[in-house]
Amino acid sequence: MNAMRPGRAVHWLMRGGLLLALTLTSLSSHANSHFNPTSIRALSMHDSNQYILIDIEGTVGSAEGCQSTTLVLEKSWPFFKEIYAAALAATATGQSIRGWVNGCVQIYSSPPMPKLTVLTLLAN
Repeated sequence: MNAMRPGRAVHWLMRGGLLLALTLTSLSSHANSHFNPTSIRALSMHDSNQYILIDIEGTVGSAEGCQSTTLVLEKSWPFFKEIYAAALAATATGQSIRGWVNGCVQIYSSPPMPKLTVLTLLAN
């Protein structure tokens, strides 16, 4: 029978436990948070020209702990143009939206706000 020495078993378990802990940590730090259907009250361009601020009905919170009635769309986000177009369409037509946020953005001394990563227009 192929028995594992106690020292090797502990070493193997520690490596496996470390890998599991790192995997769970990375999953939680990169987890998008869903928000329920809502409507857009206003869109604003921040004076730094780096962000679009989307004021919505209700509060949205991220897994990282920030909550706000304002979502931040970063101009550096790869899907900025598509999300901004959807936000403009929702504002112009009054359509409801839902989506996902991931992370928090703090602009100057403002409280941290959820970063918008996915936006879906809903049929009214």
